[in-house]
Amino acid sequence: MMDFDNFEASALTRPLTQMDKAAAVLLAMGKPIAGKLLKFFTQSELQGIIASAQSLRSIPRMNSKSW
Repeated sequence: MMDFDNFEASALTRPLTQMDKAAAVLLAMGKPIAGKLLKFFTQSELQGIIASAQSLRSIPRMNSKSW
């Protein structure tokens, strides 16, 4: 069962899933490029990516000095 009292805290500490990562990369690419790639995904993959994109938290940018 979902713990709604700690939902925000758990969302901030949970690692990104593969679907989360795919959604983040596609969002970062922008509509023109991502749109060309979306035709290569299956219907179930698209549904997972869309769901992940809707629940993604803000991911801070890293500069090259922090790598």
